[in-house]
Amino acid sequence: MKLKITEKGKSPIIIEILDKIDNDKRSFDYESYGIHPECNNKSRESGALATFLVYMLPAIGASVSLAISLFVEHVKRMRRNDVENFWKNNKHFKIYNKNHVVTIKHINARALLRRLSEMYSQSEAGTTIINPDKQKKKDSPLAKMFDIKYGWWDNHLYKTGEMRKKELLIKSISFNEFFAMEVVNLFNQLAEEYDMSSYAAMAQRIVNVTYLKNFEESKIEEEPLNSTLKNELKQNPLLKHQEEFVRKYRSLKKSLNLRGFILSFDQGLGKTLTSISLSYQLEKEQLIVVCPNTLTLIWAEEICSKISSYRENPEKQLTDIYVQNDSNKNRFDVAKNPKIIIVNYESVDKIDKYVDANKKTLLVIDECQNYRYITGKRWIVLYNLIQKVYDKDNNILDVLPMSGTPIKAHPSEIVPAMMCIDPLFTEEIAKKYVAAFSINNESAQDIINQRFKLIIYRKTKAQTLNLPPKHEENIYWKIKGDETRYYIEQVEKEISDRFDEIFAGLKESAADLFIAFEEMVNKYCRGANPILKLQYLNFLKNSIVKDKRKYVNEYKMSQFYDFANKYIRPNIKDKEELKKFNKLETDFVRMRQKAMGIAIGEILPKRREEMFCKIIEDNQDKITDIIDNSIKKVAMFSNSLGVINKLEEYCKTNNIGYVKITGSNAKDRKFLIDKFIYDEECEVLIGTNKTMGVGVTITCANTEIIFGPPWRKADFEQLADRIHRIGQTSECFIYNVGLESMEPNLSDRMNTILEWSGNMTNSYMEDIFSED
Repeated sequence: MKLKITEKGKSPIIIEILDKIDNDKRSFDYESYGIHPECNNKSRESGALATFLVYMLPAIGASVSLAISLFVEHVKRMRRNDVENFWKNNKHFKIYNKNHVVTIKHINARALLRRLSEMYSQSEAGTTIINPDKQKKKDSPLAKMFDIKYGWWDNHLYKTGEMRKKELLIKSISFNEFFAMEVVNLFNQLAEEYDMSSYAAMAQRIVNVTYLKNFEESKIEEEPLNSTLKNELKQNPLLKHQEEFVRKYRSLKKSLNLRGFILSFDQGLGKTLTSISLSYQLEKEQLIVVCPNTLTLIWAEEICSKISSYRENPEKQLTDIYVQNDSNKNRFDVAKNPKIIIVNYESVDKIDKYVDANKKTLLVIDECQNYRYITGKRWIVLYNLIQKVYDKDNNILDVLPMSGTPIKAHPSEIVPAMMCIDPLFTEEIAKKYVAAFSINNESAQDIINQRFKLIIYRKTKAQTLNLPPKHEENIYWKIKGDETRYYIEQVEKEISDRFDEIFAGLKESAADLFIAFEEMVNKYCRGANPILKLQYLNFLKNSIVKDKRKYVNEYKMSQFYDFANKYIRPNIKDKEELKKFNKLETDFVRMRQKAMGIAIGEILPKRREEMFCKIIEDNQDKITDIIDNSIKKVAMFSNSLGVINKLEEYCKTNNIGYVKITGSNAKDRKFLIDKFIYDEECEVLIGTNKTMGVGVTITCANTEIIFGPPWRKADFEQLADRIHRIGQTSECFIYNVGLESMEPNLSDRMNTILEWSGNMTNSYMEDIFSED
């Protein structure tokens, strides 16, 4: 049988099969090829084609599947890569602002996050990285300004633990409009650092779609002082820097739609008189001053002495001024309808009956740096007072936080003051701000300083006064006997050994604590998935009671971190029960931190106190030389009551006249300071850093000796400013005493031990909450 095999479209393999059929019908296995032996030519062609497909399709399918898989993997790698690629090259970015949320699309977000990590990573001063090659690369805190939206499928895989967060596809990033200023500065820095014009273009686009479009710093104007203010200050006119602020205030506030401004004059530059003057300039009907308890009466006396109408009319003082403090009695506690209310931090909730929410009010918060946390009780009471008087439509409230040092260590400390003056700075934004800017990084500091320049009115002594020079010097004195007790390495070893003992003891009760903790979780847990609750409890039991480390994916770990705050604490209404739960959490979940805290508390403060007492005992002649050679009187300070008592003993032994001021006699501070100033026989003032840190002028002295400085540099400067301020006529000398020894000791770097102890407890928590 002959077949036409020259037709187009016939595959060579089909021709081969058909030829085999023609040549040997008897020996050909028709059924193995799927061809009936009696079929016609067309059927045989179809059968041959079917046979070809049966044999070849799996191979073709496998090849296509492999090709598709490789292509998909290539796309995944490209879209998730942290370098520029054609999928997200920033050239086609889109930015829009909806309901005060700014969204950026078509941006290479992974590259942005990588650059944030490179340029704005945490860099604590003095921190030593033992092995840089093993240092874990961490995201920059600044990334917490942004909300990141992922692809829905990737998000699903992340929640199921099949993908890591760093592998997810980012569809867009967004941020609250409040952060527009920070983000613009951030992108401009990145544009310069990485030579990328796209970042600069994004910054300009953000300006165009946010409040920054209408902001012009150059339009700050001054207004003339009103006649009432001039008349009240006729005998005490404002200094140039004070008057400048009062005249610029309205324009400064208006520039960013604020309800106040932060006044930051150096200590001794007259913040008190400036704020009182502002009240008259704004024609306020009510002045509320919130300040430390030790300053309440000082505020009242300042008003009575500087404002003409009160200085000339003592009866008006008692009818217009009301002072609420912790003292039993004061002469300013009889006013029924006061115009000026002065209250200490802890008593703000006691002045409610005197506050008229319908009156135009100026609220002054003196030493506002003492409000550092928005979760504290006294801050909540103060913020409730602001909300009570604030009316965004009538604009009857102005808030004036004041401090010579509004930021002592981290930018996050200024959060309460920012909440006071900016209605847009809500609690939610505040939490993000704290998370993003609790960072020690020079480039990040430049970013946030841009805002600080626009909300803080800052004047220093160098800018405004012609004071005598101030000399600060660290001096080191030797001691007799064993100095190794005060070596940092020795103290760390003792703390570590004591920690092991305490932790071992606490671990014995871990099982019982877990039972009590589990009982409270079961009692108060609401809204949590039962499986999640079980996983949370099992995780804590395994990691703490059984000391077993198990892998937990990132998403699940984030749920564990938030579990108590989200599902338990909000449901505990009874205060005693809440205290019980918090204590159980500390005793059980934070057992290691508790043990470290106890160990440090038992050893470190006592050893430090012992060291400074030993320095004083063995170097009395050096202290006497400083006192004898000082042009004026001498002030000596310490954090420790034991050291204060040792200094008092020194003065008694050497027949040196002195006054001692501590927390126990703070109510007599004014009397004791007056004695120090006016009593010629009184050569020395001995005081604690805290009691003498603010609100004190002792320019009768020009020398300070500090035995154990405050923890923060800003507090140290405040202490030095007790003598170096308006009225000082002599050069000032500040001596910070330390121990001279062969190896680093407790006076060299106290923070070393705190960093070390923090690393010990944090490393444990990182092991428990490990991602790998």
